[in-house]
Amino acid sequence: MLSNILTGSNIFNIEFKPFTKGKLIRSAGSKAKLLRKYTKYGLVALPSGEKKLLSLSCFATLGVPSNSLYLFKKDYKAGNSRLKNKRPKVRGVAKNPIDHPHGGGEGKTSGGRHSVSPWGILTKGYVTKRKKKKRKKNMSRSKWKGFFLCHSLYKKYLYLKKANINTFIKVYNRSSTVLCEFVGAHFKIYNGKRFINVFVTEEKAGHKFGEFSYTRKIGKCIHVINNKKKRKIKDGKNKK
Repeated sequence: MLSNILTGSNIFNIEFKPFTKGKLIRSAGSKAKLLRKYTKYGLVALPSGEKKLLSLSCFATLGVPSNSLYLFKKDYKAGNSRLKNKRPKVRGVAKNPIDHPHGGGEGKTSGGRHSVSPWGILTKGYVTKRKKKKRKKNMSRSKWKGFFLCHSLYKKYLYLKKANINTFIKVYNRSSTVLCEFVGAHFKIYNGKRFINVFVTEEKAGHKFGEFSYTRKIGKCIHVINNKKKRKIKDGKNKK
């Protein structure tokens, strides 16, 4: 289990949820690193640069999988790739304009535009990841920089914890990440107009503070309903 593994060690074949099959880091030569351990979660750095918060009860294997040099293996002839069930690919420039955006033209042409797929999507450097994708639980929000936390907020939390003072901690920076250490603490998150009381649980760990501070009211406001009632009473009096 991750709880028995030392921080900084290389691991692979990691479970995403406790008591399930290993699903992360299974290919040859790939490895992840256990960066830090909290009370119930561990921070794992994946080869892509992404960091994930996984439960310490998840199983993983120590070390690095074998056959790390498989990337340098060459297929010296077309027959080897055909034995792997790989068929030859036709270039878009060699096709007709009805079959590919790069097709057609008189003589040899280079396509006349940036390289695209047969459906017109850019193939070099274009980000295909959806921005409004649903976020999963226990996953960090930033890929390259890691999670963000306001230094003054963390400093204030440590001070109140040492002094054993159970009060609400005001949070103005909603982009700060909820750490596992904050479980059981009370916060007041500012949404631009008022403070919202939030009690941190284990499910909220790894998310942003802004996800729990709503900026819009659900349903009609009380003063709007009262104004409508007053108008109805006035209209009734005028009719009489």
